[in-house]
Amino acid sequence: METEETLLKASDVRVILETQGCSFASEVWEKLENWIEILEGLNRRVNLVSRKEIQRIWGRHVLPSVSLLHFRNLHIGVECRPDLKMFLLDSRRRKCDALEEMVKSLGLKNVEVLCGRGEELGKTRKWNQRFPVIFARAVASLEQLEIWTREMRMTDAEIHVFKGGDLKQEFQALHQNQPRVRWSQTLLDFEEFPFLSENQKYIITLNFTSN
Repeated sequence: METEETLLKASDVRVILETQGCSFASEVWEKLENWIEILEGLNRRVNLVSRKEIQRIWGRHVLPSVSLLHFRNLHIGVECRPDLKMFLLDSRRRKCDALEEMVKSLGLKNVEVLCGRGEELGKTRKWNQRFPVIFARAVASLEQLEIWTREMRMTDAEIHVFKGGDLKQEFQALHQNQPRVRWSQTLLDFEEFPFLSENQKYIITLNFTSN
């Protein structure tokens, strides 16, 4: 029997992650809470997500995104890698404008917003085979995501994807298209927030190799 979804707050997510051995500086949590406030304000003007989704954002969005850093042992935060440049990609102008406003409001110096499509951007000289690590939510099938990012990513890149459901057929289609790709699949299973595991939410990592 499926349990009722709990609406998490910032403090709830922090406790869940710390239980997993994943902790961040207070400044990081302050920035996340500031981001939510900015998102809520922008959403009244731009309609980025549904109002109901705003209420669920800590559990359905922040928790999976931040837990990725823990489960894949990634050190990409501003405090961990101040030299790292991050790019946010979307093809819709209104969403890019909103992202630029968020980046400016949060004072993120190492973040740049790109407006366009990955499959087109990667064909340009500046962005061809540029990215060693790519993050995505469930924007498309794994096979399609591989095609869209093919020109953008380095030959030995990793793609980390947040997806749900039975992915057996997607893995089979991806393997037929890219036999050398390797992948790992981690179920987001948190005792304090069973919604993710009950709905088969995973972190998928695709590893490519030039060999």
